[in-house]
Amino acid sequence: MKYRIFAMVPLLAGCAAADPLADLDLTKLRDGTYSGVSEVDALGATGEIELTITDGDITDVRFQVRQSDGSLKDAEYGKVAGKIVAQQTYDAAQRAVAAQAVYAEQLEEVDDPREVDLVTGASVTYSSFLGAVADALAKARA
Repeated sequence: MKYRIFAMVPLLAGCAAADPLADLDLTKLRDGTYSGVSEVDALGATGEIELTITDGDITDVRFQVRQSDGSLKDAEYGKVAGKIVAQQTYDAAQRAVAAQAVYAEQLEEVDDPREVDLVTGASVTYSSFLGAVADALAKARA
């Protein structure tokens, strides 16, 4: 067991070094409205964000997740042929849908994506959110 823990340390250290938000300085971002897209997740979905920056303040954030077929993850997400087949599965899917708005609201409040809290049951959505934010903020740095 100890061997596995030590084997993971370099992997975790490598992840931190590749963090595109690690050196974020909000005071150096250009004013404007920017959009960003995350990388494709394991199910083929991508996060899409549009945010406005004014004097280092992130405002007017809109975040959504688009499935591999191009449809949005919305009230239909988690249904099969338009019907709820398994309530537990549908509820879990809808937690991820609700998290989209929560992540956007939190970013408007705290102005720093690194301070946006993970919503339980929506970690894949959180990863897509952070990826989309990083893409948008990279454009604001240019």
